[in-house]
Amino acid sequence: SIENMSGESLRIALANTFENKKEWCKRTLDMEISEEDWPIHYIPHTLLADRGSELISDELTNLVENLNIKIQNTASYRPELKGICEAYFGIIQQHLIPFLPGTVQKDFNKRGSQDYRKNAVLNLNQYTRILVKCIIHYNNRFLKDYPLTQNMVEEGIPPVPIEIFKWGLRRGNGQLK
Repeated sequence: SIENMSGESLRIALANTFENKKEWCKRTLDMEISEEDWPIHYIPHTLLADRGSELISDELTNLVENLNIKIQNTASYRPELKGICEAYFGIIQQHLIPFLPGTVQKDFNKRGSQDYRKNAVLNLNQYTRILVKCIIHYNNRFLKDYPLTQNMVEEGIPPVPIEIFKWGLRRGNGQLK
């Protein structure tokens, strides 16, 4: 969403997280992906949050209690405690910025600077389609230096995020519902 973070936008984001991605992509983006591209449609056991106001609200507390989800909050101002997520947002931006006119630059809002938003060439639907493709690419890429467990090595699991996720599901790890 392009809306400011709120209880409502958080509920929408959580519903999207739990939803079948193949169906969501078809319905929302008119985009075909296979179930194997992004097989994540589960309610998690725990959500890792960063103490944002919408993440510590009574509204969210009621929602997660009804779904039997635990909230684990990181310390304030400690983005490294959820480094994979934080790093991936930076990675996406670094890869996309050269190809997307309209990206807001560091001098945005400074007197006399250009309003880069006027150069934008994508609508929200088009941009979301690109993000979905980035997620699918990331989930299927080989991770060098990933610390595979002995069991993963013995079972021939490659260090690829989607394969590690599927392996965890088969073993009953992750406590997904």
